[in-house]
Amino acid sequence: MNLLKWGYMGIFLVGLIESSVFPLSTLPLMTAGTVYKLNVYFVAFCALLGDFIGASIVYYIGYNYGYKAVSRFISEKKFRKTEALFHKYGAFAILIGEPFYVINWIAGILRFGYYRFIAMALLSRAFKLIVFAFFGKALERFL
Repeated sequence: MNLLKWGYMGIFLVGLIESSVFPLSTLPLMTAGTVYKLNVYFVAFCALLGDFIGASIVYYIGYNYGYKAVSRFISEKKFRKTEALFHKYGAFAILIGEPFYVINWIAGILRFGYYRFIAMALLSRAFKLIVFAFFGKALERFL
């Protein structure tokens, strides 16, 4: 992806895709975005907005269509493992499982409360995104 060409929209789109179906990460783009003189706060905001919308979409699909709709993306083994995580840790499972975006699908399938889900997801992602955006800002001094 040519970051200078796509800029904030590219970071938003990768965030959207990242939290839905593809194991793609906004983190390298966010770091590079700040090096390319994109606003650190808006970089983090675009990534978080993309993450939020993507997570909400797959939560909705899981909630309304269940495991059958997502079985091509999630193996039975991953589903059972994540389900056990939810039963053991409740809302904190989202914080623990956040790096593995399968959590977004499973939260919907298990009919986890949407507002609790999105609050925990945004909390964990906001922290991660801000750390990496500022890492890019610090890296800028050396490049």
